[in-house]
Formats: sequence, structure tokens, C-alpha cells
Amino acid sequence: LCGLAEEDGGDLGRESEEEDDADGVEQLVSLARLRPGWEWSRARRCWIGWLPPNKKNPKEVKAAEDFTVLERLFPVGCRVEVMQREAGYNGSWYTGTVTGLEQSGAPLFVEYDDFFEDDAQTKRLAEWQREKHVRPAPPDTPPAGWAHASLPAGEALDLRYDDGWWEVELTHVLSGEEANAALADPTAAAAAAPAAAGAAPAAESPALVLVVRSVQYDAKHVICDMAKLRPGWKWRAPSEGGGEAGGQGEWANRTMPGVHVGADGVPVPRDEAAERALAEEAAAAGAAGGGGGGGSERAGSALS
Repeated sequence: LCGLAEEDGGDLGRESEEEDDADGVEQLVSLARLRPGWEWSRARRCWIGWLPPNKKNPKEVKAAEDFTVLERLFPVGCRVEVMQREAGYNGSWYTGTVTGLEQSGAPLFVEYDDFFEDDAQTKRLAEWQREKHVRPAPPDTPPAGWAHASLPAGEALDLRYDDGWWEVELTHVLSGEEANAALADPTAAAAAAPAAAGAAPAAESPALVLVVRSVQYDAKHVICDMAKLRPGWKWRAPSEGGGEAGGQGEWANRTMPGVHVGADGVPVPRDEAAERALAEEAAAAGAAGGGGGGGSERAGSALS
């Protein structure tokens, strides 16, 4: 692109064709009236050439391509889960629906299912989220061969608690009298033997109970409602090598956390000082990352 000077009456010299962008008329001009299309760059503190009007900046092209991928992965109306960063909620995932998309900043506008803007819970909370904090809704069915009764100690699971999904680690699979005792007195499960890999409860067991502990918080839960537990899902986006290029990413089970149960299936001795440090680190991370609501009312309380 060239700059065009006003007619100065000088020597025409060799003539060149130039298109006038204002009216689309081609005209013959002298070389003396032409110079490079200079533009002053404040950031670089130097002169740079203009880009042709019909040529996009490479950053704009990349942004447009990324937005196209975003629209494919998270179309308006799709169900998603959002990772929370507030203290007390840090690391948990809450469900919602994408209701809007934008090509800059935090591009996903998500309306939560279980967070509200008011105490009366009449208006659901909706907020803009960055894509790194959002993932599609996990599969409704677990992987083939996955069954609660045969899970090994140390298995990574997700626990439905306080309307969200929290990362937990399986410590015990109980049945029969042990299960009944754990339900009657949750503290009794701590003395029970850990589950063996592939072990199934006895056929005559009247109940199945799973004991899990939070990975990030000092909390234990005795679960008899298996609908509150699901595989410890982890999603990899296509940009992270998840699935085929141009696909929807892929789901896989998280590796064993190794926080409460070692690789050999033996419970890790509790280190209260380390657990306090872990809780403080999680709280600090939540405070640093900021929450999604910015003072909005959150339903319920944190995992405890």
C-alpha cells in the first residue's frame, strides 16, 4: 500500500496505476506523489509499513481460528462444568450451560445450575469464564468394566457434594457388618482393612459402602448412595493432544492421587501438619485465582 501526495505540478516521470479506495477509480499518478505507506508504531518507536486493507493481522487470523475451535467445542446451549477457584470451593466442578460466546477476554458465558445471585435462589448466577476453567459435561456412563464394588483402594473418584463434584480418593470398600458399622458410626471405617485391588463384596452383603477422603481438604465421607460417586474424570482438549485433530477432545480416568493410599494399597499414615499445609495451600490458591462470582451468593458451603 502506498501513500498518495497531492498534485504538485512536477515532472510526471514514469507513471504507475493506483486504485483510489474512496471511489474505486483507477488513476495515473507520478512517482513523485507516491511513498511507502508508513505508520508510526508507539510500541516499537519506529516507522512500519501499513498492512493492505484486505489483509488481516496474523494475530487476528489466529484469534479467529481459535474462536472457531471454541464454537465447535462449546456451542451455545451445551452443558459444561466450571472449575471453581474460590477459597473453600477451589478445585471443585459445578455444572452449567453456555449461553454466550465472545472472541476476547473470558469468552464463555456460563449460567450455573446451582449457584444463584440472591439468597432466595430466584436468579441463577451467570458469568464469563476462560476456556481453561471450563470443560464439557463428562460421559453419563463409566468406562467398560468399571464397578463400585471392584474398585481398588487409592482409586481417583469424583464425589457429588454440595451440588458440585469434588476430587476424592477411595480408601475402603466395605460390605456386610463392616458396612453397617460404618453407616452407624462413620469413624469406625478408619479401622477397617483397606480394599484390595479387584476385591468384590461377599454375596450375602446387605449393603455396599465406600469410604472416600478429599484430595484437597481434610474431609472423609462414608457413601452408600453410589449415585454420588463417579469415575475420576479428566478431560484433554484437542489442543492438549486429546483425541483426533478437529475432534471434541477425550476423557480418561485420573491417575491414583496417592494422598491417602500408597501404590501398594496400604493407607498412608496421616500427617496432620502436612494436611494443614495442604488446606492452607488450597485456600491460598483459591484466593489468588479469584472466584467466579465476585461477591455473588453461593449455594451451600464448602467440602468439610
